[in-house]
Amino acid sequence: MTVYYPAYAYGHVGAGQGAEPTVINLAHDGQISVWFRDDTPPSGTMSFDLKGGRLHVFIGEWQDDDGPGGAPPVYTFYLSAQPLSLAVTTKWQQASIDVFQPSAWTLWVDEGLGKPLGLLMDTPQQWGFALVGASGVPTGLLGVDTFRAVPEPATAALLAAAALLARRRRR
Repeated sequence: MTVYYPAYAYGHVGAGQGAEPTVINLAHDGQISVWFRDDTPPSGTMSFDLKGGRLHVFIGEWQDDDGPGGAPPVYTFYLSAQPLSLAVTTKWQQASIDVFQPSAWTLWVDEGLGKPLGLLMDTPQQWGFALVGASGVPTGLLGVDTFRAVPEPATAALLAAAALLARRRRR
């Protein structure tokens, strides 16, 4: 099966040189939210078509300690059990998916690393979107913006309570 990766990150993503890295922790952030749109130029030479593929979220880790020519790399990747609900048009649209529960993930591929899902959910080395099940090569440009991992409801309530207590103590 051919898989396409329209947007992904390796390691932690920073907001600029010298900025603190943005860390996602899916063990605490229960929902992934992202905005998509068709960014294909209106020239008429290309149309936007995902060829029936569905966008899933993936997390994983890849290790190649001795580099090219040495032992083969080892890796483990998980794929969201459900695809993002998405009808791409030229207007920005938000899509989100719940990922807090282990049942929200399926083991996609494991080539010797054997990394458990619970460890990968806590600051995954690689994460992003995978276009799975396309009947051919997708065409067009997919715009991706404002990727967020949102705390699951219980964690969000605890964070709000902590912020309120901290605010009261400062008075």
